[in-house]
Amino acid sequence: MKKSKTVALIGTAFLGLLGLTTAQAAVATFDDVDAPFNMFFDEPFVSGGLTFTTVGLGIVDTAEAFADFGNAPTNATSKFFAALNDGGLNLSVASHEQFYVNGFDFAFVPAVAGFFQDGDVPGALVAFYETIGGVLSYEAFLFSPSDANGLFAFSSIGAGGLGLLSGEALRSLTFVACVFVQDGCAIGSTNQGQFALDNLDVRVASAVPEPGSLALFGLGLVLMAGASRRRITR
Repeated sequence: MKKSKTVALIGTAFLGLLGLTTAQAAVATFDDVDAPFNMFFDEPFVSGGLTFTTVGLGIVDTAEAFADFGNAPTNATSKFFAALNDGGLNLSVASHEQFYVNGFDFAFVPAVAGFFQDGDVPGALVAFYETIGGVLSYEAFLFSPSDANGLFAFSSIGAGGLGLLSGEALRSLTFVACVFVQDGCAIGSTNQGQFALDNLDVRVASAVPEPGSLALFGLGLVLMAGASRRRITR
């Protein structure tokens, strides 16, 4: 094979390799969403290049928007998403993509300020997810306890605290809140599970590569090895 053709094929194989490793980091801070933004039942919106869909009622706004209710996260400094009245938030990607969770900030949002006592843990943030392999599962994260005023602050979950979510290639992820009741932690329309979410850090990548792409990459490796051997034996 002529040298020019060999180089061209190797270059093409490298392009195939780049296609296999394409990944994009994205952080949804919700600062890029026009506020106030009230959402009702399956309404989509975009933040950080990610497309979200509300589950039930939600709002993207600043802590000042909650001033009349007095129940915003006490350490909120910018916009955040809040799921209200047992609502939730869903993140999904296109069929040819998958995403990995790196971390997020979350807090409980009481329906009435002062309802909880100092040190109360009201429940947990529950993340229901579907992997690219079609496996359905969930992971739960306890909310931080209330302060002396019965309010809650954002806490951060990093890669080391993700539990079952760590390293999972996901197709879809839905956050809801469960509230502690006598029989456990309940999710439902009468439990007033409300939560705030911010700084959702994910990595979006191409899904499992097509067989043709793998074959192209393999061909490139073979050609590169052959070219190297010819250079050594001259």
